[in-house]
Amino acid sequence: MVDVNSLSEVWLTEFKLPNLVPVIEGDPNEGHIALSATGYSPDTQTIYAYLNGKYLGRIFDCGDDLPIGIDLSANGPNPMIKFIAVNNQGNYYFSPLMEIAYTSPLSYCIVPQTYEPNEPIPFSAINTGTGNTTVFMYADGGQLAWSQEFTGNTISGSIPASVIQAYLTIDSIVFAAAGEMPVSKTISPEDIFDPDAEALIIVADPILGDPHRGPPARHEALLAFRNRGINWKKLEGSQATWERVAEYGWFGNIKYIFFLGHGNYFLGANEPDKLRTLTYFYQNDPVVSCKASKFVTPPGWCKPFPEAAEQKVKTWYSMGFDQLIFFYNDACYGGRLKINAAGQLVEGEPGPIGLFDGPDSDMSFALKLDDTSKDRCYHGWYDVSGGPLISCGDWGMAVWKKLGEGHNLEDALLYAIQKTTQFGPGDAINNYRIKGPGLTTNIYVSGNN
Repeated sequence: MVDVNSLSEVWLTEFKLPNLVPVIEGDPNEGHIALSATGYSPDTQTIYAYLNGKYLGRIFDCGDDLPIGIDLSANGPNPMIKFIAVNNQGNYYFSPLMEIAYTSPLSYCIVPQTYEPNEPIPFSAINTGTGNTTVFMYADGGQLAWSQEFTGNTISGSIPASVIQAYLTIDSIVFAAAGEMPVSKTISPEDIFDPDAEALIIVADPILGDPHRGPPARHEALLAFRNRGINWKKLEGSQATWERVAEYGWFGNIKYIFFLGHGNYFLGANEPDKLRTLTYFYQNDPVVSCKASKFVTPPGWCKPFPEAAEQKVKTWYSMGFDQLIFFYNDACYGGRLKINAAGQLVEGEPGPIGLFDGPDSDMSFALKLDDTSKDRCYHGWYDVSGGPLISCGDWGMAVWKKLGEGHNLEDALLYAIQKTTQFGPGDAINNYRIKGPGLTTNIYVSGNN
């Protein structure tokens, strides 16, 4: 295994692979960017990203973007990105340093990662500009709940507990300097294991957790759980690790999961033996549906990955969610794969015809949803969910609205279909997939299940 902390000690080394270059997407002055890579060699297994020597996360098998916050490293010195790549032989290669042009006067915008409902939320920031700074708090799906304006270069204060208690959940705290892009920081309830939780809301990418940036269905799911008397727990950002989620699988009684993050349908390369539904947890930690080494006799479709990947990649199967009723995967490609009549794991049919694919997939198997003793279902997207963001977001809001009103999943899907106004091949109506043998007419969000 790679010691990422040891690598941080040599992050300024000159042993470079000149073509390995960080790619930056987004406006750094908003406080968040996404990193990807170009110029890596074909045998590259993993790329580790560092910001001013601090480990950020990995771009696993050079796959999805890595979202990061950069405002904490701004204004002394300027943020510097470096990649350290590891190939299949365990050799290390380093990218040249890349400076990020962070010109915003706002820096060191600090809020706690978690909050307690009965306690104030402290915050601080530095504004090197001449204008005033306003701090906003948003709650319950993006509603403006509180604001205060500050003068001077040093901003410090707290949001009163009485304000926090008035809302179901706090979404984000935003720092805004006059004439500049605001810097947004997400925040979650305190991270204490709740053995009575029946539902998990997992937000693996904190950028997506910001209601002004990410899909809106997450808050509708939270409202559905509240309205139906379901005790829920939100794991967001640094809380959204495999270990924390698995704790609820091993020791909890979870019946419902809403997952918001990034995903894929192959590990490393789109090859038959590497097909597997993949979700990225915090810091782009990859979690696949299942892997061959977890079985004495693996299913025929569950082919082993290359040795290094087979050893280190984590699985949903190992978490043991044997009480699960409904899993809503709001990540890309979560419904791409199916197990066909020949027992092979393959890509399903695209477009509307794919809605009639069989009920079996690697995710429905990994989540124990193939157990016919009880009706259970899995929802995933065949294609990307971020491209047709409005379509997929509206779909999710419609589905969870009806579930929160006490309707079954069949009625909720029909309502989403009736509300649909976009009918392109990548839009939600042609993109959603339901897996598992359970009858959607028998799937409810209910504390009585």
